[in-house]
Amino acid sequence: MRGYIAARKYRSIPVGYSAADVTSNRYQLAQYMNCGANATDRSDFFSFNSYSWCDPNTFVGSGWSGFVQMYSNYSIPLFLSEYGCNTNPPRPFQEVQALYSPTEMASVYSGGLVYEYTNEPDNPNVSIRFYHTFRLANLTNISLVRSRNRQLPHNRYAPYRLQQPYGHVQS
Repeated sequence: MRGYIAARKYRSIPVGYSAADVTSNRYQLAQYMNCGANATDRSDFFSFNSYSWCDPNTFVGSGWSGFVQMYSNYSIPLFLSEYGCNTNPPRPFQEVQALYSPTEMASVYSGGLVYEYTNEPDNPNVSIRFYHTFRLANLTNISLVRSRNRQLPHNRYAPYRLQQPYGHVQS
């Protein structure tokens, strides 16, 4: 991928990988994306989907404490590319506090992307569907996650800051 970008003389962009919620090979794939003698051999980031925190749940009960332990020495930025589940609406988004807590996950993870704000007609739980015509019928989840995010101690959270060669990217 980097060779293709360089050959085309494109701007310098981060290259990473987002893995599905498949536990059988997730750790091995994360290690593969993080191996190599120099930074150009490795991925710039690794992320994965996790739908294991179905409310009500806890940091330990959801298995998220195991994620922290497993990746505690990971050397590239790591985040959840999708998190949560929509089996018990409305979602209280209890996982937001754990994900951004310096004592639970923020020392290892650089945050995550909420799965999902709205329920599409088929109410999927393992994929996000995109439609040509999208109507925002239910703002409850957006309001709930916004409320949880406002409760975070942002002044104590220090997200991963991109270093060179991506100095032009604002974090």
